[in-house]
Amino acid sequence: MVALLLLSSVAAQATDDNNQRLRELMAAMRASRGVYAEFVEQKRIALLTEPLESRGRLYFAPPEALLRLTVEPSDTRLLISGDDVRYRDAAGADRFDLSSNSAARQFVENFLVLFTGDLEQLRDRYEVAFEIEDETWRLDLRPRRAPFDRLVEQVVLRGKGRLLGSIEMIEKDGDSTVTRIVDMDPDRSFTSEHLSRMFSD
Repeated sequence: MVALLLLSSVAAQATDDNNQRLRELMAAMRASRGVYAEFVEQKRIALLTEPLESRGRLYFAPPEALLRLTVEPSDTRLLISGDDVRYRDAAGADRFDLSSNSAARQFVENFLVLFTGDLEQLRDRYEVAFEIEDETWRLDLRPRRAPFDRLVEQVVLRGKGRLLGSIEMIEKDGDSTVTRIVDMDPDRSFTSEHLSRMFSD
């Protein structure tokens, strides 16, 4: 009985410590002036024998401006600024308003909440499990809300300190996408000139 009580106490202490470290991590993300990252992404699809690989860059300017560029295997540009979404590739360009599409808006908000460091919103949208040893951490997220929870089984983030190392998204149908961060500045300051050039057509 004593041994069980001691183990219970140690487990509770470890949980409290993990929760505190998660709060610190999210606070650091919330205080960021901006994010720049270079990534390599592999998407595994059940019907394909080889994964689809792409490379590109990601820019995030708080609170809700996100630019995702791919440079391999082809040039694409995805710009999210508030409710405004613009996409462009070799085939042409498209634009739509998130306020008129609740499902698309939820997908975007579920992703942005990871960058904004809003722990309350994160726990509202996901079941959250966090583990950390020294500075290396893993954040497991399981969607709570439809339609995201019907499409995505789990999102797993791994990192060290303030640096995000990878994002893995596992879909309900077994397909998965792993985005590996190869270079990152978690506190990039964007000038008004940078913002004007990046977050416009």
